[in-house]
Amino acid sequence: MLVKGSFLSFYVTEEFTFISHQVELEEIEARDEEFPITRGFLELMNAITDNSIPAGLGSGYRVPGFAPYLEFLRDNILLKFNTRAYRNPAEKVSFKIFVLQLVYPFRWMNFE
Repeated sequence: MLVKGSFLSFYVTEEFTFISHQVELEEIEARDEEFPITRGFLELMNAITDNSIPAGLGSGYRVPGFAPYLEFLRDNILLKFNTRAYRNPAEKVSFKIFVLQLVYPFRWMNFE
C-alpha cells in the first residue's frame, strides 16, 4: 500500500525503503522541475551529519548505518543531477554543492 503526499509518505512493507522519496523525486518533483521535498531531505541529512551518526541507524528495517542514505544521495540525486530540468537554474547548482558537501566526508566508505 502506498501512502503519499508528504516527505513522510512511504510504502507499507516489512522492509523500509527509499522508494517513496525516489518516486516523489522522479515522478512528481522532476515533472514540476522544482524539488522542495528533496531540499528538505538534504537539509535533514545535513542536520544528521552535524552530529555523530549512530552505527545502528535504521537497524531492524534495513542495512544499518548511514551508507544507504549516502547511496541514495549519490545514485538518485547527484548522479542524475545533469539529466533533470530545474525551473530555477540556481537550485541546480545549489543541489550539486549541497550533495557534494554531504558526501565528501564519507568519500572513503566502501559502498559494495
